[in-house]
Amino acid sequence: MKVFRTLLWWLALAALGALAWELLAPDLGTILVRWHGLTITTTVAFFLLAWGLLWTLLWTLWWLLRLPFAGWQRLAKREARLRLINGLSALYEGHFARAETLLAKAAEDPGNRFVALSAALKAAEQRGDTDAVARWQRALADTGALSPQDPNRMR
Repeated sequence: MKVFRTLLWWLALAALGALAWELLAPDLGTILVRWHGLTITTTVAFFLLAWGLLWTLLWTLWWLLRLPFAGWQRLAKREARLRLINGLSALYEGHFARAETLLAKAAEDPGNRFVALSAALKAAEQRGDTDAVARWQRALADTGALSPQDPNRMR
């Protein structure tokens, strides 16, 4: 399906190019640009091509500048997901201290926060640590995930 979509994309671009040539071929037009004493004379077709290349170059530069940050973000999300999975596995295998540590780290990700805090609370209960239970209950209450005024809460 991807090959078909790519083929359609290239055909649409070719049709657009043919249409542009059909419109510009009879009279290529002239563009005169004056800026701070510099005068540039060119045709409409070359100007449009140069403008498109400039935008493509700027978009590519922006994409390359964002690439490391996007990679770091994907890595952080994957690490948080792995911590949650490993923490839940440790909880169900009976390694409660390890589970609590991993789940505490997994709770730093907003997407995993409620599940990780709930499981960390369960791990603290299983260990019998009342201070940790109180701490996890406070953290869970601070998330507001199941507050009474929340219209989206489960019933």
